[in-house]
Amino acid sequence: MNKLFIVEDEDIIRKGLVNNVQWEAWGFQVCGEAVNGKKALEYIEKHDVDVVLTDVRMPVMDGLELSRHVKRLKPEIKIVILTGFSEFEYARQSLENGVFQYILKPVKRDKLAEVFLRLREVLEHARLTRDLIQQAEESRSLLQEKQLNHWIHGRSVLPRHAEEPGMEMPPMSEPPVPVAESYVCAVLDVDNLGSRDMGFINRFKQFGYAEMKKLAMDSFRQEGCKDSVLCGFDDYGRLVLLLLSPGSNDDRLPARITSILENCSSAWEGASFSAGIGGAVKEAVSVSASYEQASGALSYRFYSGPGSLHRHGDIPLLRTITPQEFQKVKQAEKKLSTYISLGEGDLGTICTEMVAEIIEQGAADYGSVRTVLSQTLYSVLGYMAEQGHDLDLQMNDERSISELTDLTHIIGYVKRRLNEIKTEIERSDRTAGRNLVLRAKKYVAEHYRNDLTLTALANHLFVNASYFSWLFKQETGVTFTTYLTHVRMDTAKNLLKKDEQKVYEVAQFVGYNDYRHFCKMFKKVVGITPKDFKQRGK
Repeated sequence: MNKLFIVEDEDIIRKGLVNNVQWEAWGFQVCGEAVNGKKALEYIEKHDVDVVLTDVRMPVMDGLELSRHVKRLKPEIKIVILTGFSEFEYARQSLENGVFQYILKPVKRDKLAEVFLRLREVLEHARLTRDLIQQAEESRSLLQEKQLNHWIHGRSVLPRHAEEPGMEMPPMSEPPVPVAESYVCAVLDVDNLGSRDMGFINRFKQFGYAEMKKLAMDSFRQEGCKDSVLCGFDDYGRLVLLLLSPGSNDDRLPARITSILENCSSAWEGASFSAGIGGAVKEAVSVSASYEQASGALSYRFYSGPGSLHRHGDIPLLRTITPQEFQKVKQAEKKLSTYISLGEGDLGTICTEMVAEIIEQGAADYGSVRTVLSQTLYSVLGYMAEQGHDLDLQMNDERSISELTDLTHIIGYVKRRLNEIKTEIERSDRTAGRNLVLRAKKYVAEHYRNDLTLTALANHLFVNASYFSWLFKQETGVTFTTYLTHVRMDTAKNLLKKDEQKVYEVAQFVGYNDYRHFCKMFKKVVGITPKDFKQRGK
């Protein structure tokens, strides 16, 4: 339904036009009304309108001035002048301002229907034309994206069947990608997407990359050089810009890319973006070389951090990790294992020392550094498993580290994972220790009458006696000997209350062969002698 806005200063006429004309039957819907051009313009600036039906003479702003403003702001809007003035000058000015139709008052319904039915056809034709143009542009854009993807990855730009002998490509009205004197690739990407929460990751994968492309194209369009750049994505989902014949404008390219990165960061608050720029090549078949250079320049954010922009010629050549650097990492593994199992050392210091030499020397191969750090986590886990720790942890470290784009974030991830491992071990140890003490208490309840010692019980539980002594006090708050004494004395009190046995018989029953020692311990725990306790019970 086409949206119609009515402007008329006379209330009776305006209300009659709004309420007494069956606009819907002609394909229109009244979306608003105003008493003068100024009020109408305020609405039109903020809302979608297809047609404006306006009087000429009105206070504040007349219909002709309104027409000039509307055509300047939104030239696609159709304007119909409805007025009682038949002078030629009004008609001439209306036509000069792009007015669709000039109608005299009083207007007849059939005349109004004739104008708006014809106007509906014009609008439908314009809409269909826009849709066809948009579809053609989208098809061309998709074709260019596909060819750009083929170019940057060194694949043929023609379908396979066209390369076979005797086969020819069907004729095209114009090539899908313009031929240029030279080409320069730039690769843009979001930083450390893997460090964000899943909600952000899913939203960005759904909308973020498309918005990056739109912001990039808008930037070049605003500078009037939309046709000098192609925009698409590589096999890794990163945004690729191919600049055609940059020439003297090559020096402005970093500033343009920086502006695009800033716009992306503004659109996705809290996220940062980096880019790499390759060197210029003369032929389309060499575009893949410029792309590889741009991709390598982007990857240097591994050392420079988020929000980086590098040109291919400005980054150093990568090297392999030296044996000395690898040895530093292996030494750190032992310290990390000690930190986790015994709590000795400082995690931040250990991690800093682990990569200090790599950072100092610089330009170590990114993949090698990632692999070494991933293996460090696996080695620590393996050591903990050898020590008997059953870790309930989800291990996706290699994939998680691969989704982080700079060394600082990777080290931060390693620290978090190591602390998670430490926390899990502590939790596991607490649970195991609690279960061990419960088993010990049960054994005491069943064997307190025997000659029971801490060493004998520790041997029965297959644990070190010193460790068991420490653990028992940690869990119960008393030593094992004190706990055993209280169990025996509680049983002795119950037996003495029943008054069915003599004191020395009770002593022997609860594990004391020495009557005097029993009496001494009973008074120490209860506060009175067994004999007095028995008398009070009577």
